[in-house]
Amino acid sequence: EIAEADMQRASTALGALVRDYRAAGVLVSTRVHQVTPPLPGTTIRTRLRSLTPRQRAEYVSSRLLDQAPNLLWKLSNDPVLDDLTRTPFFLAEVVSIAAAGKDIPKTKMGVLREVIHLVESDPAHRSALEGSPLFGQAGAYLTVLASTMTSKGQTQLGDSETRQILIRTHSKMRLEEQSDSTTTGLQVLDALTSHHVLEKLEYPLSAHRFEHQQLQEFYAAEFLKKELLELTARSNASLDALAASERAEAFKVQYINESAWTEPLHMIASDSSAGSKDEVRAG
Repeated sequence: EIAEADMQRASTALGALVRDYRAAGVLVSTRVHQVTPPLPGTTIRTRLRSLTPRQRAEYVSSRLLDQAPNLLWKLSNDPVLDDLTRTPFFLAEVVSIAAAGKDIPKTKMGVLREVIHLVESDPAHRSALEGSPLFGQAGAYLTVLASTMTSKGQTQLGDSETRQILIRTHSKMRLEEQSDSTTTGLQVLDALTSHHVLEKLEYPLSAHRFEHQQLQEFYAAEFLKKELLELTARSNASLDALAASERAEAFKVQYINESAWTEPLHMIASDSSAGSKDEVRAG
C-alpha cells in the first residue's frame, strides 16, 4: 500500500521501472484515485467488479452451512449491508461476526467495531490485552497511531517513531492513572503486535502498520469522532458565536479539506446517523 505522502516518489520510481525494463509487463492495483499511475501506452484499464449475489451466496454457504439462508436474507434485504458485503474483506468479516452469534451492524464502522471486539474477546488474546502492559487500553494506543499515520498521509510508521508515540501516550495515561509506572513503550508495542491488529514489517525498513488499511481508517475515525463531539460540546457551551465558528473553521481546514481523512469522515457520517443526538449533530 502506497501512502499518499509517498505518491510522488512512487510515481517517479514507477516511471523509472518502465523505462529500464521496456519488455516487462507492469500491473498496478489501486483504489480509485485522482492520480493515474504514470504508465505511458497503457492498453488495458479495468475495474475489479463487486461480488455478485451468487458469488456472495456461495461464500456464505461454504462458511455457515445451515445458518447461511438467514444471513443471506438479511444481507439482500438491507441496502447498506448489501452494498458493504459486495467487497470480499467486509463479507468475510460479516460472516465471522455471524458465525460468532453476534448481531450484524448496519454501518461500515459498526462492522469494523465488532471485528475489533471479536479480536479482543478471543481467549488467545483477552488476558494479554486486559492485563499488563495494556490494561484494556489497546484502543487508546491504536487510535493515536492511526491518527498520526493518517495526518501524515502514511500507512506505516518506522520503529523509532512508533515507540516514541507509544511512550508519549503511555506517559499521558500514567498521569491519568490508566497505566502503571513499570510499563515501557516497547512492552506496549510487543503486546499490540502479538495480540491485536498491528503488525511489524521487516522490509524494506523496520516499521509497523495495521493489518488492513480499513482498520487504520477505523481508528482514525474514532479519533475524529472524539474531536467532533468535543467540538460540538464546546460550541453548545460557548456564548461566543465567533469563537465557535473559528473552531469549526479550524476543524474543516485540518481534517475535512485534507484528502487523507476522506474515508474516516465517510465512516463517521454514516455511523453517526444511527447514533445518539450528540453523534447525529456531530455527523
